[in-house]
Amino acid sequence: MNERFKTLFTDRIISGSVLLSILFLVLFLGIVVLAYHNLPPLIPIYNQMPWGVGRIASRVTIFLPFTLGLGILVLNTTIASFFYQKYALVSRMISLSAFVTISLSFLFLLRTLIVVFF
Repeated sequence: MNERFKTLFTDRIISGSVLLSILFLVLFLGIVVLAYHNLPPLIPIYNQMPWGVGRIASRVTIFLPFTLGLGILVLNTTIASFFYQKYALVSRMISLSAFVTISLSFLFLLRTLIVVFF
């Protein structure tokens, strides 16, 4: 298993997308930890819902995109390591999809904090 990850990270695209994903996750966690105590008890998370109580959730739910992003990164990297020997392109696409998902969840965090604080 360790050998699969070593060969996987020799690819520049995969290693770059995984490293950028980790960077976004660290930034995400840092911003959330710094802003968590200043957040109100209820924050608007579900902005696609109709106006009212359905749009708000407790402030603990701000960690949900981070948790999902971390899970997606681990799962996609593991899946990409299994496919890399035969299908390098598929592994690259899987790795890039994790990066796109994590970067969009980072934008979700920024948008939510802008709505709450400004």
